[in-house]
Amino acid sequence: MGYDEWIEIATLKLLLRHASVNIAALILFATVGYIGHLVIPLGPIRIILDFVEEFVLVGLILFFAYQTALLLWKGRVRNVSERCFLVA
Repeated sequence: MGYDEWIEIATLKLLLRHASVNIAALILFATVGYIGHLVIPLGPIRIILDFVEEFVLVGLILFFAYQTALLLWKGRVRNVSERCFLVA
C-alpha cells in the first residue's frame, strides 16, 4: 500500500505552490518597505509609512490564511480517514 492511496498528491502540490507564492509576495512587500525606509527620511511621512506597512502586512497574512482555509474547505482535500489504512 503506497502513500498515494491516502495522500492526494495533486492537492499537496497545489498547497505547496500556494504557500510558495504567498511567501514570495510577503518577501517582495518587505523588500519594498525596507527600500522605502532607506529612501524616506525620519519624519511624519515615515511614521505614516510604518503604520500603513504594518496594516497592509497583517492584511496580507490574514488574506493568505483565508485563501488557504477556503482552498481546503472547498473539498480539494478529501477526508484522510476514508483512505487511511489504520482506521477501520
